[in-house]
Amino acid sequence: MNGFEMLERMPGLNGNESRKAASPRTLQRWLQEWQVPAEALRREAPLPQELPYGRKVLHHSEAMDVVLVHLPPGAQTWIHDHGRSVGCAFVLEGQLSNCIYSLDSYGFPQLKKKSVIDAHEWLLAPKRQIHQMRNEGEVRTVSLHVYAPALKGTRTFYAYEDALDFVI
Repeated sequence: MNGFEMLERMPGLNGNESRKAASPRTLQRWLQEWQVPAEALRREAPLPQELPYGRKVLHHSEAMDVVLVHLPPGAQTWIHDHGRSVGCAFVLEGQLSNCIYSLDSYGFPQLKKKSVIDAHEWLLAPKRQIHQMRNEGEVRTVSLHVYAPALKGTRTFYAYEDALDFVI
């Protein structure tokens, strides 16, 4: 059985085994039990193509998505949520800035908190969290992300200055 099959068999991912939905901490425990093959994953870090960062889906099922992300220096994700999913990420290499947002009365994201996650540390993403990941360092950042259930209904948010035309 490979690591992804093992993860899917854990209670909380299979609806027949548990009525309780997975939490970010549960995903963290599952990844710790899997003993993430960090060196092999770092070698597989995807280069950016359509996005400003590299993203490679390693596993997809109804129960979960496992994604490898490569943020080059200066790169960032869009401001987004994870739809109906919770998430957990493990930083394999580099340093990640996680920016947490809330929406103002007009629906535009406002930065509320920023934290730095170093290599070999965890990022937990509860349901409905709006965030953006940034690499503000001078070396690449590679991270492994698990979402349960599989990503669906995700949304992207645009900052006020990015969404409106300024007319004089």
